[in-house]
Amino acid sequence: MRKLNEQGIAHVLVVVFGLVLLAGVGFAGYQVFKSKAAYKPTTENSAPKTSTSEPKTEVKDDQNYLSVKEWGVKIPVEAGHSISYELETDINKNDMGIFKTRVLEELCADNAGRRHHEGILVLRGKATELFGYSTGGEKSAYKEVYDSRVKNVGSNVSYARYIKSFILGDYYYLPPSVGFTACSDKASDEKNTEVELKYLRSAVEKMEIQ
Repeated sequence: MRKLNEQGIAHVLVVVFGLVLLAGVGFAGYQVFKSKAAYKPTTENSAPKTSTSEPKTEVKDDQNYLSVKEWGVKIPVEAGHSISYELETDINKNDMGIFKTRVLEELCADNAGRRHHEGILVLRGKATELFGYSTGGEKSAYKEVYDSRVKNVGSNVSYARYIKSFILGDYYYLPPSVGFTACSDKASDEKNTEVELKYLRSAVEKMEIQ
């Protein structure tokens, strides 16, 4: 009788152990199934991101710019127009820029070599540097000339071949204090020249630091 009880207990233990084992395997399988069901591959997981965007060139109001690299500035150029420049130095070795357009060069082709008359002359200097491009050869500091023109409203305006004086960064940008004659004897050409100069003055006065 005792032997029979021992065998019965052994059978029960085997059955219990088997049930526990099956339960463990079933639970593990369920966890695997659950994790696979929750996993949804995405583009970000399957491959590393790569940037395809190109560096953007600064454009303002759909305009292009003429870069005056020597001065570290740029001038907006509207569609249908072209602006070029030449750089020289004035009698005080300060910067002097001659800005032109293709139209002005054509209209002023008969200016007898006075190429400054083909466009707009701009003098550039720092506050204490001497401004010497003026009638009579008088020399004053750029800041003094600028201040005097700003105080005298009538002398700080855009007209003909003269820009309105302005400051950009550490530099003063001024028109020369000399007179310019017409670049053409033809009245029709001179009228068209005035229209082109007006555009050129406006563009130069919108100069920006690069």
